[in-house]
Amino acid sequence: MHICWAPSWPNYIERWHPRSLGRVLRLHGGKMPLQYLMEQPWLQGMRDHVRLTEVMSVPAGATHRVVQRRQFKTNVERLRRRRMRRKGETAEQVAAAIPNGIERRPNLPYVQLRSASTGQPFCLFVDQEAKSAEAVSGTFNSYGLSHGATVPWF
Repeated sequence: MHICWAPSWPNYIERWHPRSLGRVLRLHGGKMPLQYLMEQPWLQGMRDHVRLTEVMSVPAGATHRVVQRRQFKTNVERLRRRRMRRKGETAEQVAAAIPNGIERRPNLPYVQLRSASTGQPFCLFVDQEAKSAEAVSGTFNSYGLSHGATVPWF
């Protein structure tokens, strides 16, 4: 069965200190896909620490939001090493091509995950656009996030 769901964080605090996704994770999707997801062992070891509710309908009059992943160039040295490997350039060439000023310090909440392919830890930064009265359909990535499709906000 193909899982089709999308997350939102109704207690999301953006660009303030402390930035946080909040204490509530809401999963959006059809009843059958959500029930199937909850039958899987993805919460193994955590069920004692979470409160789950039954699948519920979206309240009438709910607004909508785009919940998306944001990626940042956060480590200049890592970017330079990668470019040296990929293009065979010297350290001086890479330093000229990738200046120190390119590094950005994101001010968004994030989830710390581990890559399924490499095992490396990484931060998945989450940004939520302003509320909209209209729902927008579209595609979602493997994290359930989208650059254009909306999820109900309530």
